[in-house]
Amino acid sequence: MVNKKNAEKVSKIKTKYIFDIVCQANISKMNSLGEIFRKEREKRNLLLRQVAGSIDMDQAVLSKIERDERKPTKQQLIELVKFYKLDEKEIMVEWNSQKLVKQLKSEEYAIEILNQSIKKLKSKK
Repeated sequence: MVNKKNAEKVSKIKTKYIFDIVCQANISKMNSLGEIFRKEREKRNLLLRQVAGSIDMDQAVLSKIERDERKPTKQQLIELVKFYKLDEKEIMVEWNSQKLVKQLKSEEYAIEILNQSIKKLKSKK
């Protein structure tokens, strides 16, 4: 007979496994933010220095963002969204989602943490 502790342990392992699969699937489905910005720049036939100059960002910083070697700050993200006229909500959701996944992916109780956070956010409305 499986005792309660072992059942909880198995449940936690399954939850963590499912969380990892969902995170990986979401990452592989969506282009990274850097890819999105690079594709938008190339679609408009703009040089890196032209975009960087237009939004007052160092060219090297923009290059690293496009190659996903650096995550943009919120302000940099907003400037890029405005410049390319992208859907701000979609980009901000993805940016914050990536931050959460990075922070929680090694947490044993990641799903529970997210569920509790959702409850708290809903109660504040």
